[in-house]
Amino acid sequence: MVAPGLELDDPVFSPAWPSFLPTEIEICITNPEDAIFASLKNYKRIMESNLDPNARICRLLGLVKDDENQVIGLLLTYVECDFVTLTCAVEPETPAYIKQKWVDQVTSTLTPLHKAGIVWGDAKTDNILIDKNGEAWIIDFGGGYTRGFVEREKAGTIEGDLQGLEMIVKYVPSEIVE
Repeated sequence: MVAPGLELDDPVFSPAWPSFLPTEIEICITNPEDAIFASLKNYKRIMESNLDPNARICRLLGLVKDDENQVIGLLLTYVECDFVTLTCAVEPETPAYIKQKWVDQVTSTLTPLHKAGIVWGDAKTDNILIDKNGEAWIIDFGGGYTRGFVEREKAGTIEGDLQGLEMIVKYVPSEIVE
């Protein structure tokens, strides 16, 4: 029987990322196996970029490795949000100025990412967390696409991100977005 994990080439890693044993962490997500497939290249680009350290994006904080040095997980920025995404935060009774704030925050976060050559990869309302202070965070830099947000052939591109952003803006009632 083979132990779960990935053996990845060293150029993908950054020496700045610490490693942790599974016994040293607490799993706080419902599908931890999904995180392993996130794009390490994007997280490395984020770390090496000049992005504002206060930008509301999910960052890679460390790697979870087993006793055989196999990567079995990623430690990502914890966003205290009680599992609230933009999908469920946008309600008819949500004030228009709050909805506009979220659209503006996502747009202003995505712009410097693109300037740094970083692609979000799966732009959709479920990949925007609304934290306990009502701030919008972009998460999931693992790539992919979601039908209805980004066309398959544009997935993983800046053009795809912009197409996804357009659909996100449309998800928020149009009377507040000019």
